[in-house]
Amino acid sequence: MIEVKNREAFNKISSGLIISICLIIYYILGYLPYYNLKLNSIKYLLPLIPLFFIFLFNRFICNRVVMQYFLRNMILYLFIFSISFLVCFFIGFYKRYFIEIFLVFCPLLFAFGLSFFYQKSTQNTYLKIVFWGTIASYLVDKGVEILPVIHHPQLLIDAIKKSTISTESGAGFIFGILFLYYLMENEKKNMFISLLFCLLSFKRISLVGIVVSFLFWFFLRNKKDKIQNKPVRFSLLMVAVNFIFIMLCFQLVSGRYDEFISQYLGISTNQLLMGRYQLYKSVMLLFGDIHLLGIGFGKTVDVLIKNDFPLKNFHSDILKNFLELGPILFFIWIFYFYYNNVMNFKLLVIAVYLNMLFLSDNVFIYFEVMFLFYLLGMIYVLEPKITGNLKKNRG
Repeated sequence: MIEVKNREAFNKISSGLIISICLIIYYILGYLPYYNLKLNSIKYLLPLIPLFFIFLFNRFICNRVVMQYFLRNMILYLFIFSISFLVCFFIGFYKRYFIEIFLVFCPLLFAFGLSFFYQKSTQNTYLKIVFWGTIASYLVDKGVEILPVIHHPQLLIDAIKKSTISTESGAGFIFGILFLYYLMENEKKNMFISLLFCLLSFKRISLVGIVVSFLFWFFLRNKKDKIQNKPVRFSLLMVAVNFIFIMLCFQLVSGRYDEFISQYLGISTNQLLMGRYQLYKSVMLLFGDIHLLGIGFGKTVDVLIKNDFPLKNFHSDILKNFLELGPILFFIWIFYFYYNNVMNFKLLVIAVYLNMLFLSDNVFIYFEVMFLFYLLGMIYVLEPKITGNLKKNRG
């Protein structure tokens, strides 16, 4: 009996230590690109670190519910990319196809590797490392730019129109996730700190995403059981919302609303879309008609690079994946993105926020953003509400 307790205590300490070591290495590697941009790719070796510990200490086993969560995501991506592989087989392969598949799987595999060592009792330690590690990374990158903005708040207001500010950073996407996490966990101090850094890092779509996700959480938290007990219906609704967004984008790019936007908003369509009007229009003209199974995953970036476009990213995962995967695979992607995350309302709120980021950015292949999403997924799927209530009702 004593031996069993000692073994459990050892497993608890060692598992917490292993995840902490992995996360600390993760943030140390995150600092390297500030000194040499070529070192940015080293972070993609991170999945190997938990894998090393899994083989070194073969006593750790991933929780069954967590395993199912990660496997559902892996199966979804494997299915979609396998169909896209067949598309590429007929139209010709290109390097970007393999690069983007790797970028999608890398954060998922890193989080999955860490799940073997997850202990609920040490959860706060992991999240403190993520919280302070993200703040430290941002300060290393933008610290000297913060004081002028604090002394002149008008710069933040001007940034709404110009979409440029010296403190802007992709860390804003992560701070948005952290804000929502601490909001739902009722940790007010960290919530306000996250919001402050989200404002300073000033990604407009992140701020819009926070507002939409907050409203979603605030008004529907008392109806979460109804949503969770009808995952198919809710997932179909969100698919419809994303298809409506795509239709609106095609209408905007067609020029139909140019006069209306100019007259009532006082800006051009290109300004409204933050300089992406010409980008979307040019790429859509190059691709021509919408293909049922798409043009191949990663093809838009391949086209942008080969045609010397000034922007190398399409700046909308929704439009990008719709063009690359086609309507059928796009439908499957969005449907199961929600279906896999509706099991916990807090996780669903984060998924809604991520969907907002998908509208005007390429976070689907951003390691830091997707890793944190999967890390929170690992935490949320183990909350007590999930284990019994939903299993018989999903459908």
